[in-house]
Order: sequence, then structure tokens, then C-alpha cells
Amino acid sequence: MPLEEYRKKRRFDVTKEPAGKKAPKKGKAALVYVIQKHRATALHYDFRLEWNGVLLSWVVPKGPSLDPTVKRMATHVEDHPLEYAAFEGIIPAGEYGGGTVMVWDRGTWAPESPDVGAALEKGDLKFTLLGEKLKGSWVLVRTKGWGSPKRPAWLLIKHRDDFASGEDIAETRPRSVVSNRLLTEIAIDEGGDVEKASTGDPVGEVEKLLANPKKLQRARRENSAVWHSNKSVAENVAYEEDRSSKVKRAEASPKRGGSSTRVSEAKPLSKKSPSSSSSPTFPGSVSNPDKVFWPEEGWTKADLIAFYAGVFPKLAPWVKDRPLSLERCPDGLLGQPFYQKEKPASMPADTPTVAVRHGKDRKITNTVVGGKLETQLALANLGCIAVHVWGSRADDLDRPDWVCFDLDPDSGRIADAVGAALKVKQALDALDLSSFVKTSGGKGLHVFVPIQRGPTADEVTWFAKELGTRLAAVWPKELTMEMRIAARKGRVFLDSFRNAFGQTVVSPYSVRRREHAPVSTPLLWSEVMPSIRAEDFTIGNFAQRLKKRDPWADFFRRRQTLKRAVNALKRL
Repeated sequence: MPLEEYRKKRRFDVTKEPAGKKAPKKGKAALVYVIQKHRATALHYDFRLEWNGVLLSWVVPKGPSLDPTVKRMATHVEDHPLEYAAFEGIIPAGEYGGGTVMVWDRGTWAPESPDVGAALEKGDLKFTLLGEKLKGSWVLVRTKGWGSPKRPAWLLIKHRDDFASGEDIAETRPRSVVSNRLLTEIAIDEGGDVEKASTGDPVGEVEKLLANPKKLQRARRENSAVWHSNKSVAENVAYEEDRSSKVKRAEASPKRGGSSTRVSEAKPLSKKSPSSSSSPTFPGSVSNPDKVFWPEEGWTKADLIAFYAGVFPKLAPWVKDRPLSLERCPDGLLGQPFYQKEKPASMPADTPTVAVRHGKDRKITNTVVGGKLETQLALANLGCIAVHVWGSRADDLDRPDWVCFDLDPDSGRIADAVGAALKVKQALDALDLSSFVKTSGGKGLHVFVPIQRGPTADEVTWFAKELGTRLAAVWPKELTMEMRIAARKGRVFLDSFRNAFGQTVVSPYSVRRREHAPVSTPLLWSEVMPSIRAEDFTIGNFAQRLKKRDPWADFFRRRQTLKRAVNALKRL
């Protein structure tokens, strides 16, 4: 099913995006080309080419460039239906890609490669565009070593011809080719988020719009436009001007030892980011702050660091005095990560560490210990997107203070993990143990049990494994303790190994190296429903979550003895 992934991500009873009909058989009609300017969690451009009855689609964070020397990152995403080429309007907030969509350019395209299928397979598609804005010869080239099999990274490059130029066409021609509207005007007309949409238009254009009150009084359709609290578009324009000037100052400032900027000069995600509510000066500097870590949204390393700076008061209790395992992702979602146990030499000299003996040879590594803001931001600067924490603290490495059940659904559906989590909770309740649940930031859930320090890591692991084994025996079709992926056969794996000595689990409030930058989020048990999704909580929307009561606020006050539960299991 060519549109299966597209349909799976959308609820067509909520969004007005087309579900997609069976593609008609085409004669010799020209192939459709379209670029949609899309202000969702971040501004980006969706580049689409018709082929084999669908629209092949790439997300271009910075938009196309007419300059042949400029290579624009383009992430290959799911195919879209042909009808999508005409879609201009609002995707409701909370839906996949929620925001304002504009038909920025449209026309036809012709392959220059004789075999399009072979060119796509090779990762070198040359083509000619005949659009209202973009024309001439172009190429899409797949990069080597970047991206993933599911989301390959490509480069969109203009060839040298009569249509090449140094014009910044995204800035000089920002309006829709269908309606001649700005994103701001589309949001006003269609009942969208005006403040957010206005950040996708050139500041000068929005100022002109503000200067003509009649344009702001046009008739609304169905839903009224969203104007945030007491903020106006004028205030938002001022914010964007301030942000732009800070970025320009950072780019113009002298650099030593490579590109770097102070965190306080790095651009914030958006007004919805927890880090953008104020502009404090953070310790340390950021190397390559504009490096894109999440191509689909255009989020950068600076955005990641700003998020951790803003959320650190919530994160701190979960990393304080705990050894950390470092998963370094220097290219973000692109490229390949690598793991490191030893403190990197480039970390600040006063970074807390603990000596840990690993393996049969008892080799000692100086492992980073969390708890300081400076440490967290330095790690993020090294590309450590996720925060992997031990279950114990540096002063007693073999005495965990929680039990963790990592619920990993073989199906990839978080709804299956929800069913498993409720079964684990039921068993823990029967053992009179309080438990807490969070999203993993991926496809699963984590169930934590706060305990008084005393049992060793081996004893805690035995308890988790024994309870998991008994649950799998009761529900053999739903749950499994099989570590071999091939043996899980659609069941949820109850991973008890997260409790072993030296093993880690992602911390609450940790960002994950996954699409859309999801955050591992503490939940109320009442929120654990099949409809929950990892992308409900991302670095782009997490400020809203922080306004709610912390579901894990009393976690460490609920530490309990594990002894009675262990004895109860042994008696069974």
C-alpha cells in the first residue's frame, strides 16, 4: 500500500487533508510538481514530485535555493496522494504536522534521468522544473552515511543554467501561487494559529499586513483564528526581529577554534519552547549551533541545548549524582551515533565523575556524573541527545533506588505497550508496591518503582525478571521475556536487564534521537491509554506539558522496601 504510512499518521475525521483516492491511470499528461510552505512546529518546505500515482516527498527545512553553490538538506518522507498538491489551509493543532500550509510553488517536472526508478535507487535524480517560481535543471542527491533507511537524507541542488541566481527566492517571493496570501493571512482566513504562522513570513511583509487593518478584518471560516493570550502579531514581529538580530550577531562575532556561540545567543525553538520564556545567559559555548539535528522540523543543536537549559529544573532530580552513559550523535538524526563511557576530554575540567570498574578485566573508566546544569549543556553540545542514567547513585553504585520495567512492543505500536503497562501495574499493586509510568520517547513505556536502597543490582534485576516471567506465563500471547527479537513474535518484551549493574535507562525529560524529537514524559496512570503517542510530547510543544502538575512529583518520597515483595514472589 503506497499511502499506508501517510494514512496511518492522520485522522481524516479531524484534518481536511485528503485521504487519497486510487490514482487514475495517466496518459501522456505532464507530471505534477509542487512545493508547500509549511509552518508546523518549525517552518519548512515540502518538495513533491508526482511519480507512479503518488507524490514523492522531501522535507527541505530552509527551502530551495537558486544558487548552485548552496546545497539544501532534504529529508525523504512518506509518499502523499496526488490530491495533496492542491491542499492549502490549516492542519489542526495536535494532529500530525499541525500548522499552516501554503502552496508556495506548483507546475510540472520532467526527469532528465532516463530511468527514474534506477535514479531513485542510486540516489541521484536529475530533473527539470517548470514551476511558477522554480524553473530549470535540478538534482536530488542522497547523502552517504547520513539519515536512516526509513528517513534518508538527500541534498537539493540547483544546476547552473539560465535560471540560476543569487536571489533568496524564499524571502523575495513568500506568497502562495494559488491565493497570493502569506501564511499569516491563511491562518487568519482559515482559523489557524496566527502568531505561529506569522513567524513563517518575512518580517517586512507582516509589518505591511499590520499597516492595513482591513486585511486583518477579513471574514473567518468555521473556526476563529488563534491569537495567543495578550500577544499580537506586532509583538510577535518584534520577537522575531530580536531573534534575528541575536542570530546575526552570533554569526558575525569572532570565532576561535571553529564555529561557536554562547547559548544565550542561540535561536530558540519557538515561543512554545520552555527555554524561550526568558533569555538567561547559560554557562558554556555551543559549537556549530546551527547544525540541523532534526531535518523535518529544522531543529538544530542550539534548539536541543535551549530545551535542556529550560527543562533542567525538572530533569535535575533524575540525573543528580547518577552515572551517565553517553550516546553521542554529532549529526543528530542524520549519521550514526556512538557510545562512550569515559568522560570526553573536551568536557569542562570540573565535570563530576566516578570511577567505575567494567567487565572481566575490571577496567576503570571515569564516568560522567549528572546533576549540574553545566554538565548537561556540555553533553548536549557534544551531541548527547538522550540522557541515559544508572538506577543507582555515585556514592553506592551497586544499590539502585528504583526498579525499572522497560516495555518494548515488537509490533511497534505503543497501544500494545499500554496493555502491558497496565498488567505490570496490576501485579505491582497486588504486591503493595507504588509505581509510576512514563513514555520512553519511542514506541514503548517505562514503569518505575521507587525503592529504599538496600538490595543489590543483581537482586533488583532478579525481582524484575521474576515478576516479568510470571506475567509472561499468565499472558503468553501478549507478553514475553525473550531477548531475541525474532522470538518475540508480536508480543511486548518485558526488559528487566535495565536494572543490571552498569545498565541505563533514558531519564524522565530526556529527548530521544527519533523523528520529531520526542521527550520521555512522566504520565499519570489515568493518561495511559491506547491513543497516546510519543509525538504528543516533543521539544516543540513541551512547554504546554510543563504547565500541568508533575505526575512524578512525590516519586522519591514514595521509596518503599522491596523485601516484602521479593519474599512474596518466592512464596508463589
